[in-house]
Amino acid sequence: MHRRSSYTAGAAMILVALTGVVTPRAYAADDDRAQRSAAVLRDLVPSPDGPGCAAAVGERGEVVWEAGRGRADLATGRAITSKTVFDMASNSKQFTADAVLLLAGRHQLSLDDPLSGFLDDPPAWTRQVTLGDLMRHTSGIPDYQDLLEAQGVEVTDPAGQQEAIAAEAKSYAEKDGSFTPDSSPWKQYGDGSVQTTPGEMVRWADNYRIGRVGGPALLAAVTRGAVGVGDVLRGRGIEAGRYGAGVLLLPDDSLVHRGDWEQFHSTFKVSPDRNTAVTVVCNADAPDHFRAANRLMAIWTT
Repeated sequence: MHRRSSYTAGAAMILVALTGVVTPRAYAADDDRAQRSAAVLRDLVPSPDGPGCAAAVGERGEVVWEAGRGRADLATGRAITSKTVFDMASNSKQFTADAVLLLAGRHQLSLDDPLSGFLDDPPAWTRQVTLGDLMRHTSGIPDYQDLLEAQGVEVTDPAGQQEAIAAEAKSYAEKDGSFTPDSSPWKQYGDGSVQTTPGEMVRWADNYRIGRVGGPALLAAVTRGAVGVGDVLRGRGIEAGRYGAGVLLLPDDSLVHRGDWEQFHSTFKVSPDRNTAVTVVCNADAPDHFRAANRLMAIWTT
């Protein structure tokens, strides 16, 4: 791959915004939002003894509520807490997209550049696909997961870029009331493989308000050229929207993205005024993590 170091540097700059110590805000005596939020998490994860979820709410870059419920690892009994690290699945895409936009802002590449310029011995069709096409899912390239599975590669087989990852929540599949590990060693970067906590995600969300990384130019580029998704996501709880740089812009001007990889499921949402953000992450199929995120958003914005 050409210009690999530039991509790595751009992504590293973005991830700097995720570091630091989080100190949740103290609440007024008559503020019941924390209790109502905890009730949402209990509804989402009825039993604390199986796989579960973690969630966080941020206001203007500060974590105001976070909690976990359930087990991160059934074998050891390790509990899910607000500090448990999860695979964010497709919510990783915004970091890749923003890294590309940072490089475009420095004129180190253009969204109109063909894919062929970044590959060794590229096939002819890559001359017709641009970086912008890849970012907005309009390239027409088949999903690599479908291609690998068609060749007989199972999600339980090693595939893609390899990295030693220690202590992340494990994901589980449920059948007839019992749970079995369902993690995959596939580690294709760009569309997935960001490992973090819900609290760090809502802190990162404040970048969509203040542009600490990338400034106003990046904020404008995130939704510039966004393409309509029609009703393709209706089955996942999203009636309409336009897909920009790794995130959906909904008709009410809120930002949202879902991630689903094996049994990791995440919802990331930012309010229309960009002041409030919510992230919910689960390590098994939950009743509705997307609805839970919407309930948390309503608690903290109304």
